[in-house]
Amino acid sequence: MTKLKNIYSGFMYDCKKLKTIDLSDFSNVETIGNYFLQNCSTLETIDLSNMTKVIDVGERFMYGCNNLKKVILPPNLESLKERRKSSFIGAGYIEFEIKNA
Repeated sequence: MTKLKNIYSGFMYDCKKLKTIDLSDFSNVETIGNYFLQNCSTLETIDLSNMTKVIDVGERFMYGCNNLKKVILPPNLESLKERRKSSFIGAGYIEFEIKNA
């Protein structure tokens, strides 16, 4: 388990060859900043369910992830606030799932 508490803006911005990402050790994360995985155009699936302390995400959270098929959101995520409606622009059809805490 990592002690990382905040994922700052541009965490993996523009990683165009990233197809999968394992964030299962990131259970202490409380904040996901802007542009988290923006323009990771080959990313297909992401599971954030172990990030149980995250209640909100930054702008353009996964903007431009046009191959994204499935997102498993943290169980305590309260909202993708109105100002964050740009979070998934450029993404195709996405299946969302929220795991129980």
